[in-house]
Amino acid sequence: GIWQFMPKTAAKDLKVNALIDERYDPLKSTRAAAKFLKANYERLGNWSLAVMAYHQGPGLVQRAVQKLKTSDPVQICRSFSDPQFQFASRNYLFEFLAILDVDAVHGLFFKTGAIPDLPSFITVSFQKDRSLLQVIQQLKLNEAEIKLLNPHLLPPLWTGKSNFPAHYPLRLSGISLEEFRKAFML
Repeated sequence: GIWQFMPKTAAKDLKVNALIDERYDPLKSTRAAAKFLKANYERLGNWSLAVMAYHQGPGLVQRAVQKLKTSDPVQICRSFSDPQFQFASRNYLFEFLAILDVDAVHGLFFKTGAIPDLPSFITVSFQKDRSLLQVIQQLKLNEAEIKLLNPHLLPPLWTGKSNFPAHYPLRLSGISLEEFRKAFML
């Protein structure tokens, strides 16, 4: 997903299983990334260290601070020695800062233009497991739009090999909440 969560880290705040991988849901994964970054900040007391810990984990960064007796990320990158703290870990903060600089002047690097809007949608759930394909067909919805709104739903749900789980939120476009309730008599 966009925030590059490893399965173990993702499991704290996101659902990851054979049917659903919320690491691919931009809304849920962004909230989880912000929560993780905030927890790193609260543990380490420094935003630069929190960003470093986003990549490597707060334990290793905390060990570096204690060993070197400094919270200076430049000193840590120059002086901390650990088999887990290699090129990617040493450079993660500086890559993050570089992308912030690029973003500040993104027009110099990227074409500007209209960004297409997501279709408007409602969020619903079902009382029992259902075939997602049958729901889409019954409601005469655009499958491509539903896939766009639900990138975290994995192939077994789209191929009909597994049913969509009860009580799990689903984003639908092309239908009002009233129409949905009427179709499923809710």
